[in-house]
Amino acid sequence: MENQRKARPLLRVRLGMLPLIAMAIGSAAIAGDSTGIVTGPDGLKACAGCNLAGANLEGADLMYANLEGADLTGANLTGANLAGANLEGANLADTNFTGATLDSAILAHSNLMRAKMNDVSLGTADMSGALMWKANLTGSDLSGSVLTDVDLNGAAVDEGAFDHSKLCNTTLPDGRARDRDCVYPPDMGRE
Repeated sequence: MENQRKARPLLRVRLGMLPLIAMAIGSAAIAGDSTGIVTGPDGLKACAGCNLAGANLEGADLMYANLEGADLTGANLTGANLAGANLEGANLADTNFTGATLDSAILAHSNLMRAKMNDVSLGTADMSGALMWKANLTGSDLSGSVLTDVDLNGAAVDEGAFDHSKLCNTTLPDGRARDRDCVYPPDMGRE
């Protein structure tokens, strides 16, 4: 029971999800051992490199959390708040982000292959170098997002989804390269 009391503020999720979270990150992690998990009064603050594969974190408040390099493969983050979170280098393949908030999140160099990102708010998110093959971004807001060196081959997106995104060395869903926002020194123009 003591572990559950400590877990409740950890992620601010419904009580019924605690057994799944405990299974995903291990009961020792919830107890606060040397796993790298850091919590605060507002929930999870850091879990860099953690293994949360398959975890059910639906509706979790992970705002500004440091999940750099974490494994969230196949996790359920439906409706989660990840605004400003650091997910750089994280494995997010097959993760469900439907309806999540990822405004200003750092997703650089992350694996988002086959991620379900329907109706996600990604305003000003940095996805530089992310692998997004066959990701589903339909209905998502990509305004101001950085998609430099991103591979979106086979991804599902709405028409005009990239109108206000930064594209440089970006592979579009149809396989075409897009460099409209690349800035090169005057003497090093791109061919």
